[in-house]
Amino acid sequence: MPSLFSSRAPERARPIAANPPVGSRLGRRRGVPSCALAALAGVGLFALAGCKLVDQTTFAPAPAARARDAGTAPAVPAAKIDARTPLLTIGPDTPVSGYRSLLSFAVRAAEQRDRNVRFDVTAVAPAHLAPARQTAETDAAETQATEVMRAMVQAGVPADRILLRVVLDPATTRHAVQVYVR
Repeated sequence: MPSLFSSRAPERARPIAANPPVGSRLGRRRGVPSCALAALAGVGLFALAGCKLVDQTTFAPAPAARARDAGTAPAVPAAKIDARTPLLTIGPDTPVSGYRSLLSFAVRAAEQRDRNVRFDVTAVAPAHLAPARQTAETDAAETQATEVMRAMVQAGVPADRILLRVVLDPATTRHAVQVYVR
């Protein structure tokens, strides 16, 4: 760069030729090399090779496919009686001595997290049985739930923090008792 106090005249800028000579740097493109563009195009074509074009059969399948799918439709899952996960589930043939220690451990663990925790003791009975059988299952579930509630009171839970309830569930075949934390 010339100095401000120099006596030399500044050089004139040369005009850029419309067609630069072959091999000059003025004609080269800067940026992505052409081999990289070709490789990118090849990868794009390879990725699209596995795609299926959207057509009428995508949204309206053939009648034979519809008939085949109608016979094998998946069953709709039954709605859950309670959205919560039970703290403990006790089966129908479990004696009090079989679950007492596990129940007291679970109760103590829940009380360590929250001193004023409340419990729901739910007797679940099947809802799809004949009336006499359903009554027997409901009574057995209620009796077992009462035993679970008594075991919880003996473990130190105040009775006013335990809610006892009976529900009918069409998804079950045998009664059970589930203990939930509120």
